[in-house]
Amino acid sequence: MKRDMELVRKVLFLIEEQTELDSSVCIEGYSSGDIGRHCSMMYEYGLIKNFCALAADDDPYYHFSANGLTWEGFDFLDKIRDEGIWQKTVKTIAKKGLDMSIKTIGTIATAFITAATEGAVSAIMKNGGEI
Repeated sequence: MKRDMELVRKVLFLIEEQTELDSSVCIEGYSSGDIGRHCSMMYEYGLIKNFCALAADDDPYYHFSANGLTWEGFDFLDKIRDEGIWQKTVKTIAKKGLDMSIKTIGTIATAFITAATEGAVSAIMKNGGEI
């Protein structure tokens, strides 16, 4: 299984919205096992507060639950929340051949946000402080 940052982003949105999700959650294009494995990785990285899984037969994520974003989880989600920033970030990572890690994504998304903020501040200053 490969780590899928699109799925990580979708799960973060769901946990933010619903507070909790479990193995009954459906995300188009992903199995319950995929979602469970990604929740486990997100918990290990510190993006979500709680995660537990119950295994059955050969499925270690037969039933799982995850809930609550950590401060780090909220910060990361805020960096990738905007669809335009997300798409630019993913495109830049692919174009430059960079790793698709949380740290790289956060760094590049922050650079786009900083550039947009600087542009907005510059426009406000040119307008005499008016928006």
